[in-house]
Amino acid sequence: MPRNGKNGKSTKLMECEPLDCFFVTSYTASTVNKILEIYHKVKDKMICHACNANCVDTKLDVKDTYSPTFVILRKRYCLSCWLQKMKLGR
Repeated sequence: MPRNGKNGKSTKLMECEPLDCFFVTSYTASTVNKILEIYHKVKDKMICHACNANCVDTKLDVKDTYSPTFVILRKRYCLSCWLQKMKLGR
């Protein structure tokens, strides 16, 4: 999205990637029992996009209340990589 800078020239706004938010995965189910079964199978397989070693935080959420749909949410980075990106880690 172009924007005029101080000198009147068009500049691009830098888009900052949200580093610590949850993203919707493709794992969905219509009942709690089914989503819990899926969750217990895949929660240890959701690894960090940066280090490809550590597991990331996951949680369950309700995607649609009209026709009950449950979904698994995950973070993009593990805590260690997130801290490194925030310049607080080792």
